[in-house]
Amino acid sequence: MKNTALLALVSTLALTACNQSTVTAPVAPAGQVAYGLTTTGKVATFGLHNPAAGLTSVAINGVASGETLVDIDMRNTDTML
Repeated sequence: MKNTALLALVSTLALTACNQSTVTAPVAPAGQVAYGLTTTGKVATFGLHNPAAGLTSVAINGVASGETLVDIDMRNTDTML
C-alpha cells in the first residue's frame, strides 16, 4: 500500500512539473528583412519591426586574419549579398 501511495505522489508531482513550463516558438522576423555586420565579423539578419526577436547571425568565410569588413551590399540583379 505504501508503494502505491508513493508511486501516486511521484506521478502527480511529475505531471504537475510538466504543466508549469511554458515553451514558446521562435519569433520570425517581422516587417522588411534587414542585414547588418556584427562587431565579430558576422552577418546579422533581423526584421525591422522586431529586431531583437528574429535576430540570427552567420559567420563569413574568406576574410583573412587582420582584415575587417566595413560594409555589405545587395546585388540588384539577384538580391544576393
